[in-house]
Amino acid sequence: FAIYYLNNILIYSKIFIEYKEYIRKILNVLYKYKLSINIEKSKFYIRETIFFKYLISENEIRIELSKVEVI
Repeated sequence: FAIYYLNNILIYSKIFIEYKEYIRKILNVLYKYKLSINIEKSKFYIRETIFFKYLISENEIRIELSKVEVI
């Protein structure tokens, strides 16, 4: 339900109630280890995002087309 890489955390779920619970769990772990997030840079409850050159939406994961070059 979560992917972490360097300073990025992607939390995902198809079920909204589970998603809220996952956010709570991640924030509790961050708090436990005295880590924090920049709330101004954070995005919650979005249906589509770009994460490491992949466009992730409710129904699919695909390469972000703006990052693809013709050889």
